[in-house]
Amino acid sequence: MGSSRLLTLPACPGAVAALTDVTGTIRFDRDRLQVERLTGQFSQGQVVATGIPIFAGSPVTPGAAPLTVDLNNLALQLEGLYTGGVNGNVMITGAVQDP
Repeated sequence: MGSSRLLTLPACPGAVAALTDVTGTIRFDRDRLQVERLTGQFSQGQVVATGIPIFAGSPVTPGAAPLTVDLNNLALQLEGLYTGGVNGNVMITGAVQDP
């Protein structure tokens, strides 16, 4: 039997779009968590996260997949900096508090 929890994320100041339709599975095991798959819609595209985030002071599990975020077909408008499409992959290999 699974359980559901509501996680509310504050709006990012200056953001033109919000992350919506967020679904997925995150497993919690004592002091560790694993993002099995977390997806959401952002700026006409999709954001997908998988892997294990690393927290400062926590040992790294050998062979563990780092937290990876895929950006698929995003349309960004960063005033004065960039307007256009974004596709990419971000692999976070440092600690979450200090990537």
